[in-house]
Amino acid sequence: MKIVECLSENINRFIEGAIQHEDNMARLAILRQIKEAVDHPSICKLKAAAKLARRLEYHPDLHKSLTRAAHKQTQLF
Repeated sequence: MKIVECLSENINRFIEGAIQHEDNMARLAILRQIKEAVDHPSICKLKAAAKLARRLEYHPDLHKSLTRAAHKQTQLF
C-alpha cells in the first residue's frame, strides 16, 4: 500500500497546483474527478482517471502515474 500512497501524494500535489491555475470549467471538473479517484482509490477509478488525464494532456507523467497506481492497486488484491 505504501507505493500507492506515495504515488497518490505526488499526483495530488500536481493536481492541486493545476486546479489553482485552471480557469476552464470543463477541465477543472475533470481535474476534480481525477483528484477524487486518487483520494479514494479503486482499480476502476484509477483506470478511468488515467484515461481522463490522457485526454487533458497536461503532463504525460500524470497519465503514467495514474496507470502505475492502478496496476499497483491490482497487485494488492
